[in-house]
Amino acid sequence: VYDPRSSRFSAVGSMAGPRNGHAAALLQDGRVLVSGGNSGDPGNVLASAELFDPETNQFTITGAMSSPRELIDPVALPSGRVLFAGGIDGAGSLTSVDIYDPDSGKFTAGSDLDTWRSDYTATTLPSGHVLIAGGWASGAITPSALQYVP
Repeated sequence: VYDPRSSRFSAVGSMAGPRNGHAAALLQDGRVLVSGGNSGDPGNVLASAELFDPETNQFTITGAMSSPRELIDPVALPSGRVLFAGGIDGAGSLTSVDIYDPDSGKFTAGSDLDTWRSDYTATTLPSGHVLIAGGWASGAITPSALQYVP
């Protein structure tokens, strides 16, 4: 954990296992949801998720996504839930969407994207909709964007 006052890092508890290409999202209660990625082997994409609690400096396992995925940009929704859209699963690109509910600790499926997309950026708009821009779509880097309504 980085402390901007002292300009120093300090070690905290370890995650349950190694992750690369994973995603993290700050929850409204201050915890951090870390999910997806791969175990260091690009063919072994993860669906698992963990919560980091800054009060205890520890990670705990939480629910798993419906699909393993990496190269995603999770976005916190005004409701406190977190949206995970698209990405890749080691076998191909995804259109599926998972939404994490911190109250239940579970992921549920959302409405699929119209086309697969990975390695994009996602931002919550004032309306509560999510802008997903750029990344890979239809086999090429894309300038296109779409709006997702959770």
